[in-house]
Amino acid sequence: MGRTPVSISTFCRLLLIVGGTVLLGLGSGEASAKTTRLSPGDWRAIQTVIAKQMDAFRLNNGDVAFSLASPKVRRVFESADNFMEMVRAEYSAVYQPRSYRFLKPSLLDGEPLQAVEVIALDGAVSIAVFSMERQPNRSWRISGCYMRDSKQFAT
Repeated sequence: MGRTPVSISTFCRLLLIVGGTVLLGLGSGEASAKTTRLSPGDWRAIQTVIAKQMDAFRLNNGDVAFSLASPKVRRVFESADNFMEMVRAEYSAVYQPRSYRFLKPSLLDGEPLQAVEVIALDGAVSIAVFSMERQPNRSWRISGCYMRDSKQFAT
């Protein structure tokens, strides 16, 4: 039996219901301020962080890629090497994409989510949804990523 396609907004709501607000399956265990609105500058900054991490993956620069992850993610993986090993194994499309483009960002229960259409080296198209976390210094870090084949998002 085939899966029923869902829209990106429905997918994001399901993620929060099933997996909480941290998309790597990590319990946050920490309270965070909920955001009700972000400026266009915030969204550009979020996209810049994601693009820098994807460029770091492409260049196999684990130190830079790891530095763009949230403190919670860095605590779980403990080192850039562990983090890169996980990305290579579980997120190959993001690790070495042929191309990617940012889709419409959204806030869901105060959490910024940036969807990215990723075309893998083999031509497969996926949607990566990055969750973002604002740091005390007002910078943004990636708190998780959830990937799905783009066919699951057809309307």
